[in-house]
Amino acid sequence: MKKLSILLSLIVLVSCQKKAQELLESENTTLKEAVDASMDGADVAIGDDSSAEASRSLFGQRNALRFFSLRQSAFKCVMKNLIPSLGSPNCQGTEEDKTVLSKFEGCQAHLRGISADVKFSFDAPNTCDKWIGGTELPVSGSLTTTANYIKIETARPWEIVATSNATKNYLGEEISGGVVTTFGENTRSFDVKGYNVKASHKQGKQYDRSLRTLEPLVVTGRRVNGDMKLVSGKIQIDHNIAEFSVISTYKDLKWDDSCCYPTGGSIEKELKGEKEKKITSEFVAGSCGLVKITVDKGSDHREGQLQLEACGE
Repeated sequence: MKKLSILLSLIVLVSCQKKAQELLESENTTLKEAVDASMDGADVAIGDDSSAEASRSLFGQRNALRFFSLRQSAFKCVMKNLIPSLGSPNCQGTEEDKTVLSKFEGCQAHLRGISADVKFSFDAPNTCDKWIGGTELPVSGSLTTTANYIKIETARPWEIVATSNATKNYLGEEISGGVVTTFGENTRSFDVKGYNVKASHKQGKQYDRSLRTLEPLVVTGRRVNGDMKLVSGKIQIDHNIAEFSVISTYKDLKWDDSCCYPTGGSIEKELKGEKEKKITSEFVAGSCGLVKITVDKGSDHREGQLQLEACGE
């Protein structure tokens, strides 16, 4: 589960960058948490977990923190291999003066090997110039991020490969297209058209999952300013071997400097397939990491609260 979130964090978050490192990482960390929340807890589809167990699986915070440095390093591998490089004056000389590439083999991150062939295609040269210059995010225009492959080889050993090239999910639907980021005044939207992630282990373990947004993730504000909010969005994860889907809906998730978790808003997860279930996690205002959990499975309705681990633990 965590290995999938590593790739998907990289896929989605690489679409948004800032010159200052603290701004870059804080904004990407916020969106990474949203992607992770979509990934974690899919195992709840199997078995009859209690609400506390379901929410722990939902957030998987201990493992999320354990893999945090790997995700950031994977992100940095792609960013440092940009052509033209981050901080360049413009995108002149690239394809139609509006394309940035990141293609490399064997970038090391915490003893993991990372390779990638990623393309960043902007709607216009001016959008590309502002983005690659790194002084500020564009306030208009769009960016489409696609990948022939993003591959991570871990010491476990796992090999995880993501692609935006056309694949089919267990329903026979074609999944492809990468991520489209649309920029606005103090807002960004992320529309995941389609990615597929496959993982294999030397002992034969594997998974095959597809990702797309049913509704774009809409983000306003900046985390460093204390006003960042994931206003809305809906992500579907198709588990192509187990043949079930997880749909996560985000409503007014917000962050401030007082807590590493959202300080308001909710995430609703629907599990579609042989075993259907709905889990709603609402972050209690005025707290840090206190979550109200509601689990509905058929006629069974349960409620409870979970205090997530203290920030930094």
